[in-house]
Amino acid sequence: MRFAFTLVVVIAAFTLIACGSDKRASAPPETTTAAVVAPTKTVEPAPVAKDKPDTSAAVDAVRDGLPDIPLYEGARFKGTVISDTQVCVDTTLTKESGAAVGGNRTSHVVVSFPALSKGEPQDGLCAKREENSDKAIEAGRFFLRMDDYALGLKDAVMAAQDGEPNAVERIAKLRSRILKTVNAYLLGGGDTSIGGNLLLSAATTAREAAQAGNVARLADQRREITDARKKLADEAIN
Repeated sequence: MRFAFTLVVVIAAFTLIACGSDKRASAPPETTTAAVVAPTKTVEPAPVAKDKPDTSAAVDAVRDGLPDIPLYEGARFKGTVISDTQVCVDTTLTKESGAAVGGNRTSHVVVSFPALSKGEPQDGLCAKREENSDKAIEAGRFFLRMDDYALGLKDAVMAAQDGEPNAVERIAKLRSRILKTVNAYLLGGGDTSIGGNLLLSAATTAREAAQAGNVARLADQRREITDARKKLADEAIN
């Protein structure tokens, strides 16, 4: 009887153990939640606009703007900052290319920032830019003055044709002014002006014709004055 009771107790104990095992087996496994860290996004720096003069960018702009012809093969380029917004770029051709264009091997272009806009090509290197600019200003003044003299001379010649008493004096004064202007321009480094020489020659001949009262010769000088003005205009443009 005691054996039976003991057996029942043992069976009950095993039953409880088995039930507990089944509960543990059927319970869902515990899960561990790991923190998910979002990847850090790398922010690329915004491109900086070249709002300040950059010699390399200026040289590239000038080189890329040249036509793809043999004349510019082997050409050398050099950029120089000349202001807060400008770079002057020298272009030097090879000796062979320079000979093909009359011996002038050097020129320069001013590039403005940030637009990289290019000015008109000018003769000579950047180092002589101011000197060339001054010469261009003086040349402009010379041609304007000579054109004024030509118009005045033509009026004076017409007055001489009409027999006005002061016409000879007017022509003589204009001739003197033309001569002084031509000489001053040459002494200042200006190029010889064919149009200026033609006008001076017409003034000299007109003075002599007016003194002699030679109306036909005066008429010829009016045509010479017109030709001189045309030549002066061509020189001023070119």
